[in-house]
Amino acid sequence: MFRAELETAQELATDMLISEYDHVRGIPMSATSHTDLWPGDTNEWVNAYLTIERPDLALKTMDTALKSVRPDGSVPHLMQGSHVRGGVETRWIDRQFYRVSGVGATKLPNGEWVTKIYAPPTLALSALAIAEAGLELPDNIVDIVATAQQKLYEARGNEEALIEAEHRDELTNNSGETAHNLAVSVVMDPAVNALAVQNGRAILKLARILEPNRNLDNIRSQTDQTHESLVKFINNSKGTCSPERTLAIARVGTILGMKDEDLEEFYSEPNSDDKHPERTHLSMDRCIELAHSTPYSAQSTDYMRRIVPKLANGEFTRFENALPGNNPVENKGYRRQFWLPVAAQIVQIDKSLVA
Repeated sequence: MFRAELETAQELATDMLISEYDHVRGIPMSATSHTDLWPGDTNEWVNAYLTIERPDLALKTMDTALKSVRPDGSVPHLMQGSHVRGGVETRWIDRQFYRVSGVGATKLPNGEWVTKIYAPPTLALSALAIAEAGLELPDNIVDIVATAQQKLYEARGNEEALIEAEHRDELTNNSGETAHNLAVSVVMDPAVNALAVQNGRAILKLARILEPNRNLDNIRSQTDQTHESLVKFINNSKGTCSPERTLAIARVGTILGMKDEDLEEFYSEPNSDDKHPERTHLSMDRCIELAHSTPYSAQSTDYMRRIVPKLANGEFTRFENALPGNNPVENKGYRRQFWLPVAAQIVQIDKSLVA
């Protein structure tokens, strides 16, 4: 039964990924309230579209991401978007919102406006997925992804080669405890740093495929140092538990510090009456990512058995049990919205791993 329900959920997810795509702008529409491309999800989109055998959409999304890179080679936290909401062009309003919210606004040479803060490092992961699929990338793609990673470290890296956030939107969760701590101290998000390790390794692998004689010792040493510092942090924080720490452990491919109680808390079910699940939980797509990367875990299996029937019923919401109501303002404020990144994650689950 579980496998049949997963197949149904994946069929629904595939339909969503295709129908909710802005073909003109090359943007997967996360939700009606999120009509921009968020580069932290770029790899998620590329892998999803490759999985459902839509390489055209994977390439389109990657192209949109590349067109949004800032002139210095860095990647903004928010890339170009549709700027059409309710049939109204909102480009000017969006730009003012960027400024008021503290993320700033930069106009690119191509006329697009992007934010001034930094995206999580995923661009090389996307490029590698496309290269491994045998699809064409720009000739200078290794330069592009290596520069993007280096610019992030120059702006946010510390002496331990760990990335420190300066704005809540540079975090895994811009509303949780880590974001709260950012108001009073420097914050190191372990899940973002785990992405930096993954992304650095992807740069090196991409270079081996496309430019085997390329010297990227700086990327290699930087990535190794981030990994070493991150593992040290994980080991030194055994007595604490946070969703970001748990996700980081899975992303760097080590079971160091992974405890049953960490997973139980990570997968805890949000109460349907909780108006702000984002303060205590990561979104469902991040939960599925963790379950996908820890198939050996009984807690991960139990989580999938709990949510797959809901997804098979079309409950592709940002947070489990946060079903949208009739009030669109309330839905947006309380994160009650259908969330396409959940669909992007669920199509990547290998059906052979479930009974």
